[in-house]
Amino acid sequence: MHTAFRHLARRIGTVYEQLESVAREVEQQSERETKLLERVEYGDDFDEHVAPVQEEVVAALAEALELLDEARDRLERARQTLADVESL
Repeated sequence: MHTAFRHLARRIGTVYEQLESVAREVEQQSERETKLLERVEYGDDFDEHVAPVQEEVVAALAEALELLDEARDRLERARQTLADVESL
């Protein structure tokens, strides 16, 4: 049974690493979209019609990052729970 817990904890660790990779991609995209927002709101590419849409894009990416952070925390708790059971 302990082998199964160890295996599951490793699998969760793998998912955690994949989540980290996705979070980095979302963060990079968020940075690009934020720069675009700044340009369409205040810069040379000012566009009063595009700016509100771009604000929504940036907000959606920020929310996605928050949810990914929550998922990271939950995965770590799940991994730790299995590690604790394994050590019994």
